[in-house]
Amino acid sequence: KASVSVFDLPVVVKIAEDSRPAGQHAQRVSFIPGDFFQDPLPPADLYVLCRVLHDWTEDKVVKLLTKVYESLPPGGGVLIAEHMLDDDKAGPEVSTKMDLTMMVCTGGRERTGNEFKRLLIVVGFTEVSVKANDYPLGHVLARKQRA
Repeated sequence: KASVSVFDLPVVVKIAEDSRPAGQHAQRVSFIPGDFFQDPLPPADLYVLCRVLHDWTEDKVVKLLTKVYESLPPGGGVLIAEHMLDDDKAGPEVSTKMDLTMMVCTGGRERTGNEFKRLLIVVGFTEVSVKANDYPLGHVLARKQRA
């Protein structure tokens, strides 16, 4: 049976716990406080990074993706959901606007599907597939090689 662990800063986990799902599957959702740059990642077969990587510089993105890769079992994966720029970086409009916002506010940026693919391959992922959407988010799925 699948389970979900939300791993985020303690202040975010506190807010998330207030919205804990109810019902028969509630016990399969856990909230774990931590800092993904400082603390070990909880064990998982799949890590989902949604609107996370655009906050960070390339060096920090590589650091985080390396940590994810090293934490995965063979055959495990990472799913990235972000605004995604076209290869020429001229669109889509929502992504170019978000790119500017991220550069000004966090020092991060939006990336193209090919940029995500390159970063994932650099840290060791294989079977990288990219699905760019105009809105709201594109998706990248990558797998750690099976043993």
